[in-house]
Amino acid sequence: MCPNAIERVGDLGAAREIVSRIDDALIGVGYTFFVNSAGTHARDDAAHGDSWVAPFATIDYAIGHCVANRGDVIEIAPMHTETRSAASAIFDADVAGITLRGHGHGSLRPTLNYNHASAVCSVGASNVSISGIIFKAHITSVTKALDIEATVTGTLIEDCQFTVDTAGTDEFTSCVNINDSCDDTIIRGCLFAQGVSGAAAQAILLTVAATGPDGVIIEDCTLTGSFSTGFVGFSGDFASTNFVFRRNLSLNTTANKSIVTLYTGSTGYITDNRFIQANTTTKAFTADAVVYANNHTLGGSAPGIRVDRATAAIPQTTTADLFTVATGRVRVYAILGKVTTNIGAVANATKFTFVPTAGIATRDLCATLEWNALAAGNIVSILGAPATAMVASYAAVLGAPLLLEPGTVKLDCAGSDGETGRAAFELYYEPVEAGASVVSA
Repeated sequence: MCPNAIERVGDLGAAREIVSRIDDALIGVGYTFFVNSAGTHARDDAAHGDSWVAPFATIDYAIGHCVANRGDVIEIAPMHTETRSAASAIFDADVAGITLRGHGHGSLRPTLNYNHASAVCSVGASNVSISGIIFKAHITSVTKALDIEATVTGTLIEDCQFTVDTAGTDEFTSCVNINDSCDDTIIRGCLFAQGVSGAAAQAILLTVAATGPDGVIIEDCTLTGSFSTGFVGFSGDFASTNFVFRRNLSLNTTANKSIVTLYTGSTGYITDNRFIQANTTTKAFTADAVVYANNHTLGGSAPGIRVDRATAAIPQTTTADLFTVATGRVRVYAILGKVTTNIGAVANATKFTFVPTAGIATRDLCATLEWNALAAGNIVSILGAPATAMVASYAAVLGAPLLLEPGTVKLDCAGSDGETGRAAFELYYEPVEAGASVVSA
């Protein structure tokens, strides 16, 4: 039987028996409690909470009737609402092993309203599941919507929405806060939709004071709106391990922001994500020991992690180091340059080359292009085949990425223009092996 069938039962007394049978079959001997602030007979007392006819009025009161690790379920009715206008918790899920399950679709879902900067919902015990709830900011800079407390493990946040009452003024600074040792936290299928006032920093914040969480999974989520940091950020000086970020969609309207930023040395996988944003000067991901695969960014950058080499004079009848590949192999999606000061009027056949660290012979990444008098503003890029000349006037993303081992990407210039011409360069890549990276030389 689906949740819609439960909703259609409405206030009929038979709902308790129907839902209890479903829960007994699926999760065992746990009790089922019912919450519906819109119910005519809703009360927070011992005589209520065991049916839709006589439900509890608040989620936190229902949590207080649960027993740890019994498999208790709290069913939350469509159109249930709670509002907090003080520095206190709307609820604290501090009983291990409980499930909070919201019913309804769209705006009919249970909605929790934050009307104070320090209003919050907390998860204070392990193996708690929360689904189908709207968390809504009603003022600017609500600190956090949902706080998973330190050492709480096995939390599941699924199919929830983190939204605002008035776009442009109301926002959560962070939607979900994950603290020390919150291992095996899963955030799945959630929507993070904030406004444009700039108060929102990130959808998910890893706040780590002592021990980074292990096994955090963020999957199938959508971010939309203005976030000053990005999808995932961190606070503290400790790495996360086995972090997984997959199949997510980011539509960040704030330009030049990373999508995922983790503390140095964090490990895990970032795969199969799609990002649409103005990301013209910042790496898509800042996570040096994480493995990347099949991520795609639109709106100002090629796929993968961006590395910039600052504007400098072009080499004079020699080569110049541009980028260094370190530790392991990387997949390169684009190498391009931008002429920032006119190149001198002199014959100057120019190409990109690669010198492997292992001592293998230098190999060309493209054939030469004449840079004689190349004007400022020109964009040059490679097309991927060593025998094909680099092109000018547009930036090309490689259809078949290059696989490069540790070594150095160089610019080779045959001519000398008296060091009048200058150019800046960009490279976009994903690590193939753990710890692999590219830095500006």
